[in-house]
Amino acid sequence: MQGSNKRKEYSEKKSLQIRTRATQEEYEEKRRIATKICRNKKKHWLNNRIKEIEEVHRRNETRKFYKYIKIFKTTEQARTLLLCKNDKGKVLTEKQQVLERWKHYFNEALNWELTPEHTNSEHESENLNEEVEIPPSTYNEVSDIIQKLRNNKAPGPDNIIYELIKEGGRKLKHRIYMLILKIWEKEELPADWENSIICPLYKKRRSNAV
Repeated sequence: MQGSNKRKEYSEKKSLQIRTRATQEEYEEKRRIATKICRNKKKHWLNNRIKEIEEVHRRNETRKFYKYIKIFKTTEQARTLLLCKNDKGKVLTEKQQVLERWKHYFNEALNWELTPEHTNSEHESENLNEEVEIPPSTYNEVSDIIQKLRNNKAPGPDNIIYELIKEGGRKLKHRIYMLILKIWEKEELPADWENSIICPLYKKRRSNAV
């Protein structure tokens, strides 16, 4: 891969020094060859990593499987451009300003109280102040939800993928169920569960709009 890149750089310098039709065509041809080689090298590397992960999973080496998945995810993780607009339409580029903007946005979007004005009927309005007794989830319900988790989804801040949880067996499911019961009784979420990853999706024609 390094050799193909060097040939590409050499052709590019030559094309810039003597810009003729022949040198331009030579540069474009070298560029196509270098791009193809790099793409094949990356594909070969990915296939080898996937085979290693599948082999570790087949041998039930959970710790090594999780380690390989974490390395693989970290290697393939893309960088997100830190850019957004404030409430007045001004583009923000400084990291701290962007973080403060997202904090303000989600604070307004998520922290609001349901008032009688938002209900559809007087009956719903009366039920706002009534406490409804809801029984906690059963083990079978929790186990069924875990098994229905979709594969190939991005992990959270802990880098634990759904496949790893689903392969944990009855013991892991039971521990998760006991944790949920404890949360239900205390009515308080663990601090780590309050963290999340925000991935802005930029629109095609306006790179600063999300």
